[in-house]
Amino acid sequence: MSRGNAGARHADVLLPYFVPWQHRPVTLSREEILLYGTDVVFVGHYEPDGREECISALINAGINVKIWGGEYWNKKVLGDLYYVLAPIIPAYGDQYAKVLCSSNICLAFLSKLNRDSYTRRCFEIPACGRVMLAERTYDLMNMFKDNEEACFFSSNEELITKAKWLLENPDIREKIARAGMNRVWADGHDIHSRVNVFLNSIKKKYPSILIP
Repeated sequence: MSRGNAGARHADVLLPYFVPWQHRPVTLSREEILLYGTDVVFVGHYEPDGREECISALINAGINVKIWGGEYWNKKVLGDLYYVLAPIIPAYGDQYAKVLCSSNICLAFLSKLNRDSYTRRCFEIPACGRVMLAERTYDLMNMFKDNEEACFFSSNEELITKAKWLLENPDIREKIARAGMNRVWADGHDIHSRVNVFLNSIKKKYPSILIP
């Protein structure tokens, strides 16, 4: 169905965003680092798009991985790998930021069912001051400089190579993390900036409307 057939006379894309009071660098206790810390982490849902194969490839390469997510990350989809990763539970609120900040690398998979080329985690991870290692897309490549503000992969082989490079070079890893955090702030990917984009779009289309 076309936009006109649906009755819409004007449409804009409002990107996802991060929430500064939730998605930010946090200081962790020694106990929290031991509880949450790992080489590579993924926080999110399961989808039958090959993400479990990516995680399996990392583990087989000797890289420590943790998953935080819902009940669909089960033995049926993970096989024997489930016993390596269990328990797999969701991470919400402050715990979400703690999980990201205690990990050296944060994965970002993109939903193939939704045909995503970016997701909110692509802004939340850098906002927490961590390195994002995401599936490569045209949109993400335009938002972040590869290997400077974030890292991208297009195959399991590249995923492993990038992960090992980041783990072996903590100074580079931290430099990329800082640059990524600066980028999401500079480009206005926070909730306040998104609200302004929304309001400005309305003002531009309907200048007579009074908006506080």
